[in-house]
Amino acid sequence: MNLHDIAGFRQVDQGADPEFLIRFLDAARRQESVQACKRLLRQLLEIRAGQHLLDVGCGTGDDAIELAGFVGAAGRVVGIDSSAVMIAEAARRAAGTGLPVEFFQADAHRLDFPDASFDGCRAERVLLYVANPGQLVAEMVRVIRPGGRVVIFDFDYDSVSIDSSDRALTRALIHLASDRVPNGCIGRQLPRLFCRAGLQEVQALPQAMALPFEMLVRAYKGSLQTAQEAGLVSAEAVGRWWKELEDDAAKGEFFSAMYGFAVVGVRPG
Repeated sequence: MNLHDIAGFRQVDQGADPEFLIRFLDAARRQESVQACKRLLRQLLEIRAGQHLLDVGCGTGDDAIELAGFVGAAGRVVGIDSSAVMIAEAARRAAGTGLPVEFFQADAHRLDFPDASFDGCRAERVLLYVANPGQLVAEMVRVIRPGGRVVIFDFDYDSVSIDSSDRALTRALIHLASDRVPNGCIGRQLPRLFCRAGLQEVQALPQAMALPFEMLVRAYKGSLQTAQEAGLVSAEAVGRWWKELEDDAAKGEFFSAMYGFAVVGVRPG
């Protein structure tokens, strides 16, 4: 894995620079469009005081900590992640808050919780990287009570928009970067996975998120460098492409966005 490559979210602990991924999550969280999506996910969960909630793929724990503030002392929030590095960072951030939140390293494909343990379950930008998205959704459904809600947001990397004069190369690079993650088009597949898992009242809400130049660099440069080294695209072509985007950014003319879907479903009673 290249040091600066978001494909590294597949295996955070085995990467050469997991701190890069922590910094990437923090930088993404600061974007207002990301915050707007998080507010929508909270709304779709229909959070109430005293609820028990599960955050799958909790990363640095910020969302689980925030949820704990909403459920209050009578509630409980559990965050799980496959990465020991992320769980350690989440526990560090939660320390001293006094909030009802716990973090565990776990495989989301096989959740170690009894059936109907939670009132709601969320995942955000997680299914892009997992081995079996359908199994993960089924596990999320299993551990919520009847009437509980599953809420997932994920991107559709094939639908990234980048304003560049070289449209053919831009399309090729977008698809190349999408193919670097296991499930680059998972956003569009979520409604089908929800239905197959038995969820009802399934809704899919499209979301657009601005992708500032510095985030594009973080998200794409590692993948493109890897592809360049493999001979899939020439160094000269990638260099011209980056140079144009850098110049646009310097002039305040750069624009890019990513698109995904916030999907909610209810477990039938």
